[in-house]
Amino acid sequence: MMALSLKFEVCGLWFAVCGSSLRGTKQSLFGLRNNIVTSVTIPQRKIASCLAMTSLLITLFTACGNDDQTKQFAEKQSHLSDNLVNAHKQFVKDESKEIDDFIARHNYEMQKSATGLRYKIESDNKGEKAESGDVVILKYDIYLLNGTLCYSSDSVGLMSFKVEEGEVPNGIHEAVQLMRKGDKAQLVLPVHLAYGLSGDQNKIPMESTIYCTLELKDIKRKTK
Repeated sequence: MMALSLKFEVCGLWFAVCGSSLRGTKQSLFGLRNNIVTSVTIPQRKIASCLAMTSLLITLFTACGNDDQTKQFAEKQSHLSDNLVNAHKQFVKDESKEIDDFIARHNYEMQKSATGLRYKIESDNKGEKAESGDVVILKYDIYLLNGTLCYSSDSVGLMSFKVEEGEVPNGIHEAVQLMRKGDKAQLVLPVHLAYGLSGDQNKIPMESTIYCTLELKDIKRKTK
């Protein structure tokens, strides 16, 4: 009886962690829009949580259920896990094609980093290079891929943050470490390097890939 009770408790926890992921796949990727609030790679974290709970349930039912129940449950959860992973892979594939089409349409010549950041840097290789912990000051414009201007330093002032610590998109942290003082850059940030699946709750809509231009105006070295 205790084992059965424990099963139901764990099932309840599983649905709390993963339940929203399983409803309305067309409405949002894994149904997670309302849960994503940061620009880090959330899909992988959510998938990891669901897979961990799935593994726990399989272990529990293996210990407490008969062989037929255990086999059926394990097969269903394996199928669910595969669907989550495949949905994420398809999202990344579709977004990558959208970025490729955007770059080709504008005849940009950009490189691609290991994280998926697309960038082009105009540099004379004379200025200081930004490093982790430095405070950088940037002139910038941030657009959606449809050309909508969301934010600009011309209207709200220069951007200032500490590299790898400030609350700006991860793609910008990555890009400034490739730049020197005085450099200009063009960037395309995929969702996981931009504002995440939820956007910024202001001018950046959910699931938005962004294009931005940067100019590194100044670098303030970190204190030793």
